[in-house]
Amino acid sequence: MIRRTNKKKKTINGAMLPVPFAIVAVLISMIALVYVWLGCRCDSLGKQLKTLEAQKAELEKRIQNEEYNWTRMKSPLSMEEALAKFHISMTWPGHEQIVRLSDKAIPSNEADDPGQYALRYAGVGRAGLHE
Repeated sequence: MIRRTNKKKKTINGAMLPVPFAIVAVLISMIALVYVWLGCRCDSLGKQLKTLEAQKAELEKRIQNEEYNWTRMKSPLSMEEALAKFHISMTWPGHEQIVRLSDKAIPSNEADDPGQYALRYAGVGRAGLHE
């Protein structure tokens, strides 16, 4: 017959790892992970900011080029060249063709500054009005 031996289970009276130490270790690792995540997030935002600033500089340069081209196209010399290119003959208007608007010609709103309505209607600002 086989004899059975009583094997007693080993009982541990205490925890293998103290609970306060485990809590502190978990908190420290969570804080470290958050710190690394924030660092990566800041780096990615920095890269996005650099690309957006480069795009802004490029767009500002394009705006300046387009404004220069528009100003050059509006010049009297280029207007004359364009008219000649399309065989359009134009001359300056005669005195009988010019219509001058005054403040009294168009009734103004009482709420507005007197004469302001007339100037807006004529499409002229105060600085552009010559009397």
